Amino acid sequence: GSGWEFSDDVAKADLKAEPGTDLYHDCYAMLLCRVVLGKQNLAVDGPKDFPEDELRGDGTGTGGVDYSSSSSTGDDDEAELAGAGAAYSFLGVTPPPPLPPPAYSPPRESSSRSAPKTSSASGAGRSFRGTKTSVSEALATLIGKVRSGSRGSEGNPAQSYDSVVVAGPEPEKMKGYFVSHSSQVYPEFAIIYDRCSPDDVDTGGDKPNYWDQALAMIGASNFLGYWMHATDRPDAEFFDMYPAMRFKEVITNLAETTWKDKRTRDRKRPDGSTIPKGDPFGDMPVGIRVLKAWRVEHAEMWRRYHNFCQEIGRGRPLPCTDLNVRSSKELPWAARRRLRGEVNEVYLWHGSSPAAVQSIANGGFDLALCGSNVGSMFGRGVYLSECSSKADEYSRDDGGGYFGGCFAMLLCRVVLGESQVLTEADYEAHHRVGSGCDFDSTVGDRESAVGTYREFVVSSQDQVYPEYAIVYERLYRTGPRLR
Repeated sequence: GSGWEFSDDVAKADLKAEPGTDLYHDCYAMLLCRVVLGKQNLAVDGPKDFPEDELRGDGTGTGGVDYSSSSSTGDDDEAELAGAGAAYSFLGVTPPPPLPPPAYSPPRESSSRSAPKTSSASGAGRSFRGTKTSVSEALATLIGKVRSGSRGSEGNPAQSYDSVVVAGPEPEKMKGYFVSHSSQVYPEFAIIYDRCSPDDVDTGGDKPNYWDQALAMIGASNFLGYWMHATDRPDAEFFDMYPAMRFKEVITNLAETTWKDKRTRDRKRPDGSTIPKGDPFGDMPVGIRVLKAWRVEHAEMWRRYHNFCQEIGRGRPLPCTDLNVRSSKELPWAARRRLRGEVNEVYLWHGSSPAAVQSIANGGFDLALCGSNVGSMFGRGVYLSECSSKADEYSRDDGGGYFGGCFAMLLCRVVLGESQVLTEADYEAHHRVGSGCDFDSTVGDRESAVGTYREFVVSSQDQVYPEYAIVYERLYRTGPRLR
């Protein structure tokens, strides 16, 4: 029959999930839903025994066999749900997790024997609140009716079930729970996850490997040896974002070790105002928690970046002046070996929003937009930082959608070459950088001047390759702030 099947077994729900694209590449999604099961009918050996005409769309009666889901969590939640035969159950979906229709209505009181109409979940987002009668209100109404036995009319005792439990030959081995009315379900929690093998759980799939990289270069491939596209032809075209399972730990540690308890005028409160002296409201984060990390594999962007590195190598006396960049020095040895130190290739942070990160990963930095957020103190160009705390000052949330309330950064490969170092503002600094000039980049060293941060500015988008994208939440003295 028509409706939705749920499970208290996460593995069964995962069978229904499909992979997403872009920020959800190779990711899957699941909903942990409140489901009103009411009176349940046991169907043995699968959905073919599902007696749809016995499902009570408008009938009467409560009680019945209790095959409640084992995925209910917490004493308070269980007490709230159990009185109506309700439970938490999983539903596998394609990311981003679907958003229910904006308006729900409780089942209409009627003596009709016809099955209730169902409405499909559609759209995308993180908030499940309706615009009129919300799904939670409809669910509460339905729970109240099931508890009191007043759902439906007295003239229709035949349709005596609210849900079907689909089970195997042994009743204790439950396979799924089937409901036919949208108001029986509230999708309370949305989950994005990766599928991984037992080996991936222990070791991850993104290990920095210098020898793989060297082998790829020897084999006439311009692509990095640890990439999924490492062995593609040099003229191949591709753009993919892969979950960085192992390197996520490296990024998390790097974000922690490069965080400084310093703020500048670029650090704002949630309402956009400046943080008062002494931070009386606790608006200064104490760190970040990386929620998700992706590796960006973009063939054309990488070729442009690779060629720029070679041009600097041919045009400058090597090695270039070492800048002792903190975000590279704090990396494990195996990750530092990825970088070409003779041309000052480093890893640097760039703060942005989740939507902007997706755009940059897809098409690179747009120099026309660079500096539009906080200005251009050291001339026009792409601004990056060696400290995660400085990049976080520039980060913004999307204000809605699945990543609403979350922030984003890029961990970029940057070839700095020979840098001019400035301690005071110079809005024309970019005129002394580039082809035919003495410098390839600018370092705005406000750390030496006033004890805050160094910023690194490059004037060509080909000097930057956004290799890793992360979505994260800010941590405060009282913990993360949830929207």
